[in-house]
Amino acid sequence: MINFIEKGDVLDYTAAAAVKSGAAVVLVNHIGVACGDIALGKTGAVNVSGVYELAAETGVAFAIGDDLYWDAANSRLTKTTGTVKAGWAWAAKAAEATTAQVRL
Repeated sequence: MINFIEKGDVLDYTAAAAVKSGAAVVLVNHIGVACGDIALGKTGAVNVSGVYELAAETGVAFAIGDDLYWDAANSRLTKTTGTVKAGWAWAAKAAEATTAQVRL
């Protein structure tokens, strides 16, 4: 029996609101990154693996390997637990930096 379905890097997502290309998309307990613009009610591709640069909380430094979460209310990465799991820090981020690299 062959049970392989696919590599699993991209999934089809039906947008509950318009999504811009490169934006984080909340997938219940995880995030993905939109491959292109997705109109409200339309289905588009969302990356669920790889490394992306996204907006990040300022005033907090990230070290390589830190667990990162998505603060949907402020549309940014954070180290605050209790928000949606984003992945882990791919590169160090200085406290004053406004973006960070995250490995989904």
